[in-house]
Amino acid sequence: MNLLPVFEVVYAERNLSRAAKRLGLTQSAVSNALARLREALGQPLFVRAGQGVAPTAYADAIAADVIRALEGLRASLRPVRFDQRLSNRRFTLICSDYSIAVILPPVLARVQLLAPQAELQVVSKHDGKDFGQALAQGEADLALGGIPFLVGTMRQQRLFEENTVVLARRGHPALAGKPGLEVLNRYPHVLVNPYGNWLPWENLAQVQGISIDPRFAVRMQTYLAAPYLLESTDYLASCPQRLAALLSRHFPLAVLPLPTPLVTTPIGQYWHERSQEDPGHQWLRQQVYEVCQGI
Repeated sequence: MNLLPVFEVVYAERNLSRAAKRLGLTQSAVSNALARLREALGQPLFVRAGQGVAPTAYADAIAADVIRALEGLRASLRPVRFDQRLSNRRFTLICSDYSIAVILPPVLARVQLLAPQAELQVVSKHDGKDFGQALAQGEADLALGGIPFLVGTMRQQRLFEENTVVLARRGHPALAGKPGLEVLNRYPHVLVNPYGNWLPWENLAQVQGISIDPRFAVRMQTYLAAPYLLESTDYLASCPQRLAALLSRHFPLAVLPLPTPLVTTPIGQYWHERSQEDPGHQWLRQQVYEVCQGI
């Protein structure tokens, strides 16, 4: 393959000395390359003509295809540019219901403004076991949220910190006064845990020397169904603070005035090494980061 550029330049210059100068080679190196190419093709390519060389009929016949092929190869190897104003690229995001409710709306608004022809496809997966595989195989571009099992296995960027609070219906007895952690033992819970059996109050309870062992009335993997269970019962549910604020605007719910958040969780964006240098991917990551600084 490295012999074809020599053919291309000699064909254009019709002079071995000028071709050698253009290629940054010696004249003997150019002659040797042409000899090897002639041997590989089984056909003479150039003949002496005055102070230079002239292509044979065979060289004339293949020249256009060779030059076109080299131009196509060079074009394919040029750095890929991403113009968000013109791109109709589809980006696939893995989002929990938290990410869909809290992060996605402002990200979508930014993308629609800056890249009006681009498309966001959202994949909501709850078991988490195939997150890494989807990112590695290019089935998804980014995973958004608090996803502890991706830490250390994927490229990542921290977007912000999220506190966990406790939600209850408005008028719930637990809202009276200044409840402490022990109030969690008094009422049944809706346990929402997308990725396992981790309990958000465990570390804080250990620090405070309090035994927290509530009864779980319901276990589920989605926060967005919890309000329908809370609004008509005395159940409690731990919930990310930003999502709790959003749900409280749309449902008759309130946050328990506990003296401190249950736990603080890093929220990030995660991607595979294969996407690290992709200009379009870099652009999307930058938009997500900038948007999340204002959430």
